[in-house]
Amino acid sequence: MPNTSLQDVMATISSTLACKGAPVTTQLTTLQATGQSATQSAPVKPGATSANITLNWGNAGNQYRVTKVLIRLHGHTVATANVPPATTASAARHHKKPKKPSKLGVQARGGPTFETLNITGLKRGTLQYKVQATSVTAPETISALLSQS
Repeated sequence: MPNTSLQDVMATISSTLACKGAPVTTQLTTLQATGQSATQSAPVKPGATSANITLNWGNAGNQYRVTKVLIRLHGHTVATANVPPATTASAARHHKKPKKPSKLGVQARGGPTFETLNITGLKRGTLQYKVQATSVTAPETISALLSQS
């Protein structure tokens, strides 16, 4: 049974009131040390143009943040947030030049035990985001809520 915090409940209510539907909750693996990271992914719902990601944790002495957001389709990055595309010279010679990924809009807000991202400009594919521990005083499980509209 997942650990439901008051922040998870508030994020669910906020998402519902904003007509984004019920968020999908995932429990991230315990990030035990500063610098560790975990990557999560979820398919972009058909017709969705925006998403909210809310990270929640219980210990105010710990800090976590989303460091990378991108959308992949058929093994290719089609949209990214503030991350330049990486291409290899050999891939450029043997295939058509890959289309430059479009930019996602990202606004982040946070507090001592949460971070919320509003992502705009979604495209068809799989939304991936990387959560990194920026300061860990005691290991804990982080919950991530994702809603799309």
